[in-house]
Amino acid sequence: MTAQPVASLPGRRVSALLDFDSPDDLAFVTSEPAGVLHADARLARSGRKSLLIPPGTREVILKLPSLLSGRSFPADWTLAGAFFHCDRAAVVTVSYEVAGRAVLSRSVSVAPGAWTPVMIDLAALGSGDVSEVGLLKLAFDERAMSTVRLDDVTLVDNHEAVVDTLRGAAGGGGGAGGGWRVRRRGLYYVVDAPGRFSFGVPTAHAEQGGWAVADACPTRVRFASSNTPGSLTIYADGRMCWGGEFRALAPGLPDAAEQARQHETPAEIVVHEAMGRLNRSTAGDANNDGYNEARGAYQVIAAGPRVELTITPRTSVLARPVIEIAGLPPGNVLVNMEGQLIGGAARLSGSGDLLIELPARLERATLVNVRVQ
Repeated sequence: MTAQPVASLPGRRVSALLDFDSPDDLAFVTSEPAGVLHADARLARSGRKSLLIPPGTREVILKLPSLLSGRSFPADWTLAGAFFHCDRAAVVTVSYEVAGRAVLSRSVSVAPGAWTPVMIDLAALGSGDVSEVGLLKLAFDERAMSTVRLDDVTLVDNHEAVVDTLRGAAGGGGGAGGGWRVRRRGLYYVVDAPGRFSFGVPTAHAEQGGWAVADACPTRVRFASSNTPGSLTIYADGRMCWGGEFRALAPGLPDAAEQARQHETPAEIVVHEAMGRLNRSTAGDANNDGYNEARGAYQVIAAGPRVELTITPRTSVLARPVIEIAGLPPGNVLVNMEGQLIGGAARLSGSGDLLIELPARLERATLVNVRVQ
């Protein structure tokens, strides 16, 4: 049989509870109607077999209390579920039930021909261990008449600190307004700037077209999605670019009005010819003018370890503009604005590009010098 695409889940730790390679695994699974399940060797996500669920099966119950006997739960586990393969499109509803009551529930559309994770977010159970472990119930739309295969019943710990400038005074890089934190936990990225804004961003495992981190640094986190608008950029101070649209997250965002105007009418940047150039062709630059509306930052390519540029406002005030510089070599960075050293420059994860937020309200042409030591 032709190899099928295999989905995976990011996580610090993964615990596989059932893979259906052993006949004993069937003791931990029941179905409605009863007696219709069996292990099948024709297709598996991992190992040799998967659980075959024939059309007309209304639900499958996974006996978590028996599987987790003697183990703490949820402990650090943030996701629980399994992987599904269907011959036709199907909807799978996964529920976590305690004493016959669904405590958690979500439905996932599973496309045909590929292994798809169907997970429930355990973060909603809280940080402490539960006194009674519930059942994991999987319900199917009988009208779809799809043959479903289930494999790799799994627990995942996917805690991840993407950005955290709240850890002590030395965290730094929080931008205007104080520190912030972006963490992945369960099916969401949690964006939290205490007292200013807090919300969740659904991951690609939470919903079709959900978000994944494209790059991050203490000043900014940029998410990407296969769905419109494709890009979500969030700054520590509370400014956000939804696709190419500027939005203010925090009601008290400093300079929000000025930033909205300068987003629509970007400044002019001239890069010293021998040191680099303005990059007018990045994805998200709507006008090919070197200002990327999707990132909220001017785009520069360095020709070596030093870049000198002049930024001139086209609005009455240019409030804390952000410059993104590609092509700089590794090393310590010194940023000089009009003869004054400024801090806050940070390397982006992945690309290593430099992100600089100029901590000023500019009303005239301003010289900026960046040098890698």
